[in-house]
Amino acid sequence: MRTRQVFLRALVSAILLSFLQCGDDSTSPFDGILYVYVMDYQIGPVADQMITISPEGVTAQTNKDGVAVFLLSAGDHFVYAHVCCYGPGLIEYHVPVTLQAGDATNLTLRACLTCE
Repeated sequence: MRTRQVFLRALVSAILLSFLQCGDDSTSPFDGILYVYVMDYQIGPVADQMITISPEGVTAQTNKDGVAVFLLSAGDHFVYAHVCCYGPGLIEYHVPVTLQAGDATNLTLRACLTCE
């Protein structure tokens, strides 16, 4: 099952990157893909977590697999998230990430005993 997920993710990345690289690059503001995973190591993927990328200000929610996908320009970005955590209530993330043109980049944010 895990191998199938990795294969499908790689296939989707390859297809998206091929679209990004087609045609005149000067008209496309997107150079790469950022996958943000929110994982609770006890229960698995965490859905419905809002992720924000700056300086663009784009947002997306994690899906049932705990993943939010962003098409972004190459360069430096910050990932912001407030992830639910039993005890402290929230973990505030402000994580720098650098995307290279033509690459897919993965970032995993840890959750702990997801709040209800």
